[in-house]
Amino acid sequence: MSEQWSQRFANELEVSLPPDVVDWLDGNIRDEVGSPHLGDFFEPFNPEKLLDMSFPTIWGGQLLPDTIPILGNGCGDVIALRFGRDGRVSELICWHHETGDWQPFGNTLAEAVLCDIALMKLQVDPTYFGKDENPPRYMENWAVDWVRRTTGPTLNWTDPIEGEKLSVFRTLLDAGICEAVARRELCRSYLISKLMEKCWGKGGAVLAERLGVQWPVVNEWLFDTALIPEKYHAPLSEVTNTPIERLVVQDWDQAAAEAQRVCQLRPDLGWPYAILGWAAERDHDPGKAVENYLAGLKTLGTSCCFMGTVGCDLAIRRLDELRDHVSSDSINDSYFQATQVDVGVPSRIRQYWLQKAEQAAARGEHDLAYQCYYNAGWDDYAANDMQQILEGLVKTAEGAGYLALSRIAKLHLASLRSFEKLLSESQENPPSRLRTFWTKLVGKR
Repeated sequence: MSEQWSQRFANELEVSLPPDVVDWLDGNIRDEVGSPHLGDFFEPFNPEKLLDMSFPTIWGGQLLPDTIPILGNGCGDVIALRFGRDGRVSELICWHHETGDWQPFGNTLAEAVLCDIALMKLQVDPTYFGKDENPPRYMENWAVDWVRRTTGPTLNWTDPIEGEKLSVFRTLLDAGICEAVARRELCRSYLISKLMEKCWGKGGAVLAERLGVQWPVVNEWLFDTALIPEKYHAPLSEVTNTPIERLVVQDWDQAAAEAQRVCQLRPDLGWPYAILGWAAERDHDPGKAVENYLAGLKTLGTSCCFMGTVGCDLAIRRLDELRDHVSSDSINDSYFQATQVDVGVPSRIRQYWLQKAEQAAARGEHDLAYQCYYNAGWDDYAANDMQQILEGLVKTAEGAGYLALSRIAKLHLASLRSFEKLLSESQENPPSRLRTFWTKLVGKR
């Protein structure tokens, strides 16, 4: 190929790519990546298929519409480049295909690779990294090299310290990178109790059955062990063979401190407000709890997933419980009212944003219309109506002068249409077509 892939991306999508992404697309590192690998994401996306509008490679209508996937885990989850209105990479995200949730994953591709590896290092025994059969570190070394070109010697990248797995995230913080990811994991660590670890080891549903309690109830206990009724203390100790005093230890003060820092850093994320709201309820401060839950409502619902019961509906459920502490102005707000109604397809939340988008577009306020279409798709995500939403994003981004975002949304729209076409063909002739459809969708990239 005479033209480099990075140049094709720039020309066809009107984007400006940073040096590490250029190296990723045009260099040899993609040829070195594969399983086994120190992280979860080991499958580079084929650049040709990413730009092919007849191929459903990029999860159009599901993945955020301002992103291009760059690495997959073989199961549908991806690390993706996210672009700003200037056509430059604004951040990397990690997106989970089963739930549609996403989280920031650094500001560069190299940082995202280190985030992925750090999460893997958090999960495995530190002695693993000294074994002879340890997976090759091609991608890790590539990422460290590119990050150090930016941070200099401040990145002191090492394997986890035995007994202190979170050291890898403190290393990222010390280097001044990936702060939202690192603080999210620190926040989680303060809330992971021995009871949660026992559930991981024995199976939470099995433990719940032995207690005679429904699993959703136990799941709420895992979020906040203070919710465990005293009558279950002795049975829990017996079932887990652990004193109750050890089972229930959490540090909500430290968790709230980390969540507060993320709120200051990334006010567009939902999960920190949920943590702060619940922490305020624990401190018997319903007014502060409501303030945080309302702030969380203003973020995309797909940015709320954290752990256990912390999801996009936590703030909605708690505000319903705390309604007496919600101001009349908030209660009368049309968006707040939409969140309180859980009926119909599309949801009231989607209907709210679609109406706002259409009104803004009619007034020629393309920037506002683009954001409203975006919210319509990914605030309360559902697969229906996505073609209409993507069409709106293409038109309003172009109208606002965001050529890159319009081109990327158009790529997502084409991907969605291609997916629907393949799905329709597979249903017409299931035995042969389904195999072809599945191969095209998840085959070798």
